Amino acid sequence: MIEKLLKWLDNATCNFLAVETIKDELENAGFTELRQEDAWDIKPGSRYYIVKNDSAIFPFITGTGDPEESAFRIITAHSDSPCFKIKPNAEIYGEGGVVSLNVEKYGGGILYTWFDRPLSMSGRVMVDCGDLLIRRLSCLTSNVLWRLSLISPYTSTVVSTMATLFPCRRI
Repeated sequence: MIEKLLKWLDNATCNFLAVETIKDELENAGFTELRQEDAWDIKPGSRYYIVKNDSAIFPFITGTGDPEESAFRIITAHSDSPCFKIKPNAEIYGEGGVVSLNVEKYGGGILYTWFDRPLSMSGRVMVDCGDLLIRRLSCLTSNVLWRLSLISPYTSTVVSTMATLFPCRRI
């Protein structure tokens, strides 16, 4: 069971990929996607799901009894988590040819826990194809893309006072 969970977590490295992973599992379990722009023909005793913005999924099973007499149950969860979102035109060129990415912090991340560990990148990328923007899901986890090195707290006010850690400038 734990190996199945770890494999699932490896496949669902961001909210977009979590939705794709859940979608595959639902389809294998006999669920049918309902698209928001289509007319719905919902039948009793059937399994459906709705995807919103590629980042949220809402599966449900319709009951077979009278809706006024049968109770309904709603179970919810969320799939997003604290992260750094890369901004458009993100390149920041520094001395010696160093290129940093301009990011914004999303969620209530505890930033010092991100130091001295391998980080990778996954999410939704918008590709400009001239007259058309194409959405693609991307997961770059096969190699460590970067590591935020912890500077000694004795030599850096950034580390000793985490409140001054601004992700868009320092990370």
